[in-house]
Amino acid sequence: MRLFQWALIISWIAASGAAAQDLAGQWAGGFEFAGEDLTLILDVEREGETYTARWSAPERSIYGAPFAAVERSGGGWTLRVDLPGLAVGEFELNINDGLIFGDASFAPMGSSRRLEGDFVLAPLAATSLDALRRFEGDYDVEGLGYLKAETIEGPSGPTLFLFAPAQGGMGVVSYPTAPNDFVIGLDPGAATPVAARLRFDAETDSVEVLMGNRIAQGTRRRDGFAPDYAAISASIAALLEQSDIPGAAIGIVRRGRLVYEEGFGATSVAGGEPVTPTTLFQIGSVTKTFTATLLQHMVETGELRLDDPVLAHLPDAARFSALDASDAQAITLERLATHRSGLPRDPLNLPRRDGEKLEYDSDDLYSGLALTHLVQSPGAGYAYSNFGYGVLGHALANAAGGTFENVLRDRILEPLGMAETHITLDESSLAQMAAHHWVEDRPRRPRPHWRWGEIAGNGGLVSNVQDLAVWLAFHMGEGAMTGVLDRAALADMRRPRERRAGEAGHIGLGWWIDDDRLLGRIVSHGGEVDGHSAHLAFSPAHDVGVVVLANLGGDAAFQIGDRLMRQIIIAARASDIASPRTAGAFYDAGEWGPAAWAY
Repeated sequence: MRLFQWALIISWIAASGAAAQDLAGQWAGGFEFAGEDLTLILDVEREGETYTARWSAPERSIYGAPFAAVERSGGGWTLRVDLPGLAVGEFELNINDGLIFGDASFAPMGSSRRLEGDFVLAPLAATSLDALRRFEGDYDVEGLGYLKAETIEGPSGPTLFLFAPAQGGMGVVSYPTAPNDFVIGLDPGAATPVAARLRFDAETDSVEVLMGNRIAQGTRRRDGFAPDYAAISASIAALLEQSDIPGAAIGIVRRGRLVYEEGFGATSVAGGEPVTPTTLFQIGSVTKTFTATLLQHMVETGELRLDDPVLAHLPDAARFSALDASDAQAITLERLATHRSGLPRDPLNLPRRDGEKLEYDSDDLYSGLALTHLVQSPGAGYAYSNFGYGVLGHALANAAGGTFENVLRDRILEPLGMAETHITLDESSLAQMAAHHWVEDRPRRPRPHWRWGEIAGNGGLVSNVQDLAVWLAFHMGEGAMTGVLDRAALADMRRPRERRAGEAGHIGLGWWIDDDRLLGRIVSHGGEVDGHSAHLAFSPAHDVGVVVLANLGGDAAFQIGDRLMRQIIIAARASDIASPRTAGAFYDAGEWGPAAWAY
């Protein structure tokens, strides 16, 4: 049987030979049945002396099929199958040295003929997608050529998908027998089961492939991602001059690392310092991604639920006095986070002075809630609301028993090491912050920064490129090991939940989601205060992202970020090799540009 022909499992570690001879657990392996090589997965539970079991054969699209009975039979077991419309038969099996050896016999429904097959199974190791992601990547293996490893949620849990073009086929699913061991190609018909075993070492970026008596060594490929940074810098400098943007800072993130950072222009038109990647900017509505992440974190910890009415997490003084009780109860945390609450864009009593937003305290907030009328019914659709996110941040802080800034720092910022991201501006922070330049001012002149108070969850954070690169890497999946959120929760935040009214894309939990015909899916958020603008964007498919901060309001940061994102996705595609699984996923999702690239 050729390597990479089909996927299955065997335990090659010493612990397997010493495993208890009990049927309970998850098992997977090779099944030679009716002339085909298949994967067979058994999931067996035990309560007292009673066993229940299910089986899956993914190549036949059979998942979780129940056995009619699990019975001891001498020194082994008989697992009886009685599936209406499918087959009647049994699995006869025994355990030897930590492996299950067995045979199966079926009579298809409506047929008198019998189909028989043999199988060998081994116990699965418990693992997680986060743990396996350390082994993702591209490897050059002696004698095998190129090998690509991708994490997937397989039929029996987290595992790796492996693709080796030189070996033919479409790639295989492998099952973990230990935290870093995977096996492909177990032959149940052999006198002694022989498998190709892969052992990954994340510390040395290497892999060993064992095939019979032969050992092949492999090393992770160096990332071939190589944008023309000189051309990128020249393009951005020209854009700043063309749009009269005083200064900007950019960062490019690739596979969890800040691979390029640069500053352009000056912090102020009035004799400022050069902008650098450590220069601080108000990031405006990019703050909403932090507020939404805090919400998701508190949902994951069980402190609240997405469908909780926001009033359940506000003090008694907070009331929607002008609303019907049913409408007030329908304003949930999720609807606030997805701009479907029906609240207006801004509160009626927001204090301003010459365009400058002034601090909004808790008394202002509760008065604003009492005055509020809805622009549409809660849940009726998308209506962007700064006020909604201000209310959401206040509610989360109240539920956690602190101020929004303190709770965000303790739960999110400190675990991620984002020391330069905050709301309160001391003298040191003010000295590092770029001056504000309003779009309407001609010529440009410095203006005061905005203040936030109790609605800081809407747009009150200050940060820099280096910290926001950490934030981007976290949401791209690299930060999931911090304990703030796992990869599944992060991916859920990027799930489209509502089409954005008047726009082409969707809203996730705090993130904008847009599907570009050529670039594929882009996850992003922009921010603007009068005088500063910010833009964060990333491509989940290509694991690249950008951070752009500018000391001019309006769409200054978006102009830079949109151009930059296109340049780096093109560079990523030039260096990435897609597996057939990736190509198929793009095709099934209707992402024709990425599908064409992948194929």
